[in-house]
Amino acid sequence: LRLEAPLRAYVDSLYGDGCRPSLSIEVDESVAPDWTTEMLALRIIHAALDNVHRHSRCRSLQVSVAPRGQTVVLEVVDDGVGFDRDAVEAGAGLETMRTLAGYLDASVDVTSTPGRGTRVLVVLGAPIPTRGRPDLRLVTSDAD
Repeated sequence: LRLEAPLRAYVDSLYGDGCRPSLSIEVDESVAPDWTTEMLALRIIHAALDNVHRHSRCRSLQVSVAPRGQTVVLEVVDDGVGFDRDAVEAGAGLETMRTLAGYLDASVDVTSTPGRGTRVLVVLGAPIPTRGRPDLRLVTSDAD
């Protein structure tokens, strides 16, 4: 999995020259997904990092990718302001993560506590039984 360099570059692009959190990235080298899975996993992590950048005001940020049994776990953890899940409606970032996870038979779980940060846990290979896989559609121009 060649995620470390693109993830560092993505965080750099989010924060620019501004104050950024300390970043820890751990990617287990034994994880070797196909290209499509790798790109969708990268995009899920991007959506989580976007949320961290927009909302968390964290000092440290941890990203990890590791095998767990027959699954692969993606985790993004920050020590930011957190939020009360009962008081906050799910936004576009979470919906993006869930939609992309649906293509990978994955589950997305977000836990947060006000003042104590947020944890996004994505388990690839562990679908949520109540959610179907999203339909892929090819959009073409009628001008052809």
